[in-house]
Amino acid sequence: YFRTDGYGNRLYVFEPDVLMGSSFPSFYGEGIRWVGVWKQAIARSLDVWCRLAYLRVWDRPQIGSGEEITPGPEKWTGTLQIRYQF
Repeated sequence: YFRTDGYGNRLYVFEPDVLMGSSFPSFYGEGIRWVGVWKQAIARSLDVWCRLAYLRVWDRPQIGSGEEITPGPEKWTGTLQIRYQF
């Protein structure tokens, strides 16, 4: 859960990500953010990383700006990574 006075008081948060990835988004207004990261071993040298994130805001009708605008107050994002080790 986050709550700030506005864009000038935004909150920067480090989030877990897939292997060798990083995420450091900023949030402002009032809302909730959920992030889940899973790792599943498929074989001895093969594994899958999955990241699922959810954002819900209550103080504005859309998320983002410009070409990355999302109509509506909810946004789901996901990342899938498959790793093969030699």
